[in-house]
Amino acid sequence: MYEVKLNEKAYKQLEKFIVKYRNVFENLYSQTGLENLNEIVDLYYKSAISLKNGFLSWIEVALSKDIIACKENNTTIVFYKNYKLKVKYNEKWNIRIVANIEISYK
Repeated sequence: MYEVKLNEKAYKQLEKFIVKYRNVFENLYSQTGLENLNEIVDLYYKSAISLKNGFLSWIEVALSKDIIACKENNTTIVFYKNYKLKVKYNEKWNIRIVANIEISYK
């Protein structure tokens, strides 16, 4: 089993995803005149945090295994819900360090 860590760039990519996810829904609902706009936006923000945590869990499960599916040039594909994560990592001893994460909607 491997230990899985994220470098700063990969973590920032996840954080950037959260901000974009929240902003999309904030922009979508901001023109509607709904009185409970803040509650709706907060729900989407909580949903984004849940997605981020799910991404992290699935990345850890996928990369902690001794044998990784779809391994090519230290890149693997991880699917979580309706998202596809292309994960590039570096390997040193028994540690895999995530260097880049590309998130796309399936």
